[in-house]
Amino acid sequence: MKKMLALILCVAMCFALGAYTFADVATTDPSSSDVPSTDVPSTDVPSTDVPTTDPANKFIDVADDHVFAEEIYWCADNGYMIGYKDNTFRPANNITRAQVCTIFWRLAGAPTGAADAGYADAAYIASDYVVAVNWAKANGVMIGYYDNCFRPDQAITREEFVAVFYRFVGSPATAGSLAGFADAADVKAPFVNAMAWAVENGIVIGYNDNTLLPQNALTRGAMAAIVYRYFGNVASTEVA
Repeated sequence: MKKMLALILCVAMCFALGAYTFADVATTDPSSSDVPSTDVPSTDVPSTDVPTTDPANKFIDVADDHVFAEEIYWCADNGYMIGYKDNTFRPANNITRAQVCTIFWRLAGAPTGAADAGYADAAYIASDYVVAVNWAKANGVMIGYYDNCFRPDQAITREEFVAVFYRFVGSPATAGSLAGFADAADVKAPFVNAMAWAVENGIVIGYNDNTLLPQNALTRGAMAAIVYRYFGNVASTEVA
């Protein structure tokens, strides 16, 4: 009887140990590390409504005296940045990689027919952005990361955005210089030419303390200002 009880106890312990080992392996599955947040944006999907032409009735969070009001309304009137379904623009929000793709796609005339980009995290790209993301990959405007992920909801930095803009216009030669900025050395090497081009063409002016802050996230208001300065061909002196 004692031998039988000992055998049963041994089997039970082995089973418990096996179950614990399986659970531990399951929680450390390395494949999960390549998957971005499972929070697919809902309220961050732009409205597809055509913007109104009356600035007073356009965005409830952009007053006429907002530092980027003119730039924001110009972008809206031209259909490049059209705001959210609750009639807000959210100028202080960081702009995401997917949103940046969509804006340049609109600037290009909203073309269709690009092949699927084949990103590993394609399931996390909201449907509103898929066509634009595919177009950006096909045209070398935004090409994703080394792990074949696009990271659509990740905020884009100021230097990354300038690089995207630079590719969009064909990566022209530049005689621009960053020497006058206090933090010029902070611009990462792959972005130096793009940032020099942006400074040369007056679309990135910098801040009042003579900095570029290249690794700071770009806000929606600042993006509107940069797009306006280039495509609106109107000089702006506000910092961005």
